[in-house]
Amino acid sequence: MAVASAVAAALLAGCGGSSSNPVIDPATTVVVSKEALVRPSSNICHVIGNISSIATFRIDVTLKWQAFDATGKVVGTLTLAVNDLNPGESRIFESTGFINGDQGLIDCSTVVSFTRNETDVVKG
Repeated sequence: MAVASAVAAALLAGCGGSSSNPVIDPATTVVVSKEALVRPSSNICHVIGNISSIATFRIDVTLKWQAFDATGKVVGTLTLAVNDLNPGESRIFESTGFINGDQGLIDCSTVVSFTRNETDVVKG
């Protein structure tokens, strides 16, 4: 009986809480394409692009980028949430500007390149 109780407890522990929302592999659920830097009417860079769901369920996606200066130093970061992306749905996105924690929004003239360094997907 003690063994059965221990097995049941281990199985329940592995299931996680009902409110948990585990991260899902982005490679099997989302495609991000056509990422580009644009400068709207100000000196603040925005990232634009397209996001498509290849999942079979609704997803929430968080995209994170880093901006680099001419020396390769990270000068800013950017996070964008795309929520309630339905199976097979594609959306065009446009972000706000890159932020440096000490300086706030950074001027686009300091950005030489950028890269998406994180894509997080959870069930929506």
